[in-house]
Amino acid sequence: MREAVSRSSNIDWSLVGTVVSPGDERLAYEFFRRLASFFQKENIVPISPKFADITRLLGGEKELVDITTIYSQETIEYMNQFSGIELICHFYLKLASYIDDHPQYSEYIYVYEP
Repeated sequence: MREAVSRSSNIDWSLVGTVVSPGDERLAYEFFRRLASFFQKENIVPISPKFADITRLLGGEKELVDITTIYSQETIEYMNQFSGIELICHFYLKLASYIDDHPQYSEYIYVYEP
């Protein structure tokens, strides 16, 4: 969990949604590709990324992580403008916490890696 918090805390959130470099254009594509790979590997019928809580899909009961205790107020305000991003951050941190107790699922953290 600590590593996931560190990685997501180092994102320049003011740049989210903009294209800073050609590599940035692939970020959304990679997320969808990785999510599709997860669905295929776990033999799960694909669902909308907005509902793709991998922890829950793996049978985990962890609650969403309270991101207000992790991120700055400025980051929270920015995320609130984009509910999809906020939700994906919740799912990412939730999975990271779940993996602390269930390391056999650590390969799936890459789906949400920034």
